[in-house]
This record gives sequence, structure tokens and C-alpha cells, in this order.
Amino acid sequence: GDGDGDGDGDGDGDGDGDGDVPEVCAAFCATTAECDPEPSPEPGTCVEECVLTLDDSAVFEGCPEALIDAYACLGALSCEDYQLWLTSEDPPYPCFEEVAAADELCDDSGCFFGISGDIGGTECSYEYECFDSGLHEMDCDDSGMCTCRVEGEVVGSCTDQDPDVCIVSPQEDPVSGVARMNSCCGWSLEPF
Repeated sequence: GDGDGDGDGDGDGDGDGDGDVPEVCAAFCATTAECDPEPSPEPGTCVEECVLTLDDSAVFEGCPEALIDAYACLGALSCEDYQLWLTSEDPPYPCFEEVAAADELCDDSGCFFGISGDIGGTECSYEYECFDSGLHEMDCDDSGMCTCRVEGEVVGSCTDQDPDVCIVSPQEDPVSGVARMNSCCGWSLEPF
């Protein structure tokens, strides 16, 4: 009767990506290490960077799933097909559709928003960058004091932020995060 218990292993498939992420990344990284003359990311950190990329992509609707499809497709290629993907200018080439879908879903505006710092909430940095507007940063601490910078230059500060300004998840919704930056720094950055 013991054999019956094994059927439960199916639970992994339901994670819709999460359960498969390290495997997808491992396959992708194995292919790049074997087939790419200049693998990037480097083999030693590739899986970790691939997983981080997927984590960060959650701010874009549909993006994590599209990225997983793209990584899975690339990871399954022979070296010959991978070289075609690497060097071809004109579609269709291997994984063209999967990678194009990920490009479209994952970067709809050329903008980046992120929050870094200690997740315990004592200090943090909100970052916002679009290709045409330079890097905007708001560095805060748990007293609610924030300093505003554009391209590294201090341009202002505020002291009226919520003391929990830094107690946020790194996947904070960009709309509320960007609104916080605007209210503190007097900017009119567009949430994306």
C-alpha cells in the first residue's frame, strides 16, 4: 500500500512557476555555460541572478510567467540552436516568440522602480529610473526622515514620511512607492 503516497508529488506543478524557478534557471544556466562563449551571468552566480530576476519581475503583470517560458525555452536548446538564437537578426529563430513576449511584458516603459535596504525597516532607499530622466533616489530612515537625490546630487529632503516608510516588501506596488517619492521630494514621476 506504500506506493500510493507518491502521487502527492504533483503539488509542485501548482506553484505556477515558483516550484519550477530554480529548475528553469538551472537549465538555462547550464545551456549558457556550455554554449555561450561569454556566458552572462557568469556560471557561478547565474542561477542566483536568474532567480532574482524572476523575483524582481513580479512588478509587471504577466512578466514572471513570460520570463519562465523564455528561460525554459532557451534552457532546452541544443548548442546549435542556442547559437542561432544568439546571432540571428531576423526571426523566426529559436525561442524568438518566447523572448519577445517576455521583453514586451517585462519592460513596458523602460522604467525601473525598486526599494532596497534592510527589510527590518531602519533604513531604505527608493529608486526610480527611466531612460530619459536619470536616477531618482529617496533615502529614508525609521524616523521618517528622507533625503532626495537625482543622479547622486542631493536636491531636497522631508521629515514627514511615515516612520514605517521602510517597512515595505521589495515588491511594493510601484504606484504607491512612486507616490511616496513624489510627495516627499516634490517630483512628478509617473508610476508605470
